Amino acid sequence: MRFIFLLQLALFIFNGNNSFSQTVRIYARPVDSKHWGYYDLSGNLAFAPKFMQGHTFSASGFVILYSSMSKNFSIADRNGKIVPAEFEKFLLRNIMGYGFKGFSEDLLIIRKVDKWGCFDTTGHLAIPLVWDVLLDFNRGYGIGKQSNDFYIIDSRTLKENKIQIPEIIEMKHFQEGLAPFKNIKGLEGYIDTTGNIAIAPEFKQVGYFEGGLAWAKDIQGLIGFINTKGEWVIKPRFQAAGSYDKESGMAKVKYEDEWAYVNDRDDVIRFKISEITDDFHNGLAKGKLNDKFGFYNNKGEWVIGPNYEDARDFNSGYAAVRLNDLWGFMNKEGKWVIDPKFEAVKDAVLIR
Repeated sequence: MRFIFLLQLALFIFNGNNSFSQTVRIYARPVDSKHWGYYDLSGNLAFAPKFMQGHTFSASGFVILYSSMSKNFSIADRNGKIVPAEFEKFLLRNIMGYGFKGFSEDLLIIRKVDKWGCFDTTGHLAIPLVWDVLLDFNRGYGIGKQSNDFYIIDSRTLKENKIQIPEIIEMKHFQEGLAPFKNIKGLEGYIDTTGNIAIAPEFKQVGYFEGGLAWAKDIQGLIGFINTKGEWVIKPRFQAAGSYDKESGMAKVKYEDEWAYVNDRDDVIRFKISEITDDFHNGLAKGKLNDKFGFYNNKGEWVIGPNYEDARDFNSGYAAVRLNDLWGFMNKEGKWVIDPKFEAVKDAVLIR
């Protein structure tokens, strides 16, 4: 009986680990190749699409690919299997006028003529092409606009909830359950996923919540950080600010005409070890010394020494780093998980 119990326990643990297992996909181009491919965390090729343009994976494990020959798009899963899609002529959202955006959670935002809608991961039209504006989805919630009215769209039920707050003239997408809005007076606040005001519009400008904090600009034009109740956690006294990084407890700020950091205890900190002051990501900030790049922590200590020709910010626990003109990937302990072998790379993405 004891043997059977232990066997059942072992199987439970094994299956449990598998059910919560995650996969990393890296979009990269090898040396002497015009074609990009998708690689796993061991540096092995997962699949190489027959397309000149691709995109990084969504967290749910799907990617949009573009064929320069047929001028059409396709959906692929993490192993490169093409998902049959009901594609007609449509356009994808771009990124600040360049390239195109991929999946927003499990939805691909598309446009036909002057109306927006969404495909799901099966390639079917999940949200009809009826929206004048359609913003990114976060934790299942998106924002749509028809004429002068804004709606909350639940991507799981596809229900639409008209926002009844008067005098809203502009909205941004949800993040951590709150979406910024601007009223007719030019003041900004936040709504929650039920469409009610969560933080009153009393700020000149607000940012997105990261780790429970968001930057906000007061009426005098000074920037601080508020919590989800709209209370100042970091007093407004800065000229500019980046996003708050929960893992390090730090945000980059411009204070007295110099870049520095502020922590979640409202202390302004300057590190003298780096020639640049970069945002923290995943607990580490990219630094530069004598034209070489590395990463330091929130104590101002080099965790990965400045010994590399270039580096990208940490994402999903890994950073692309260049050595001898080739890119590889490091973990946060500074160990290579993929030795430098790529000519060009994008960030690592952790998918479910």
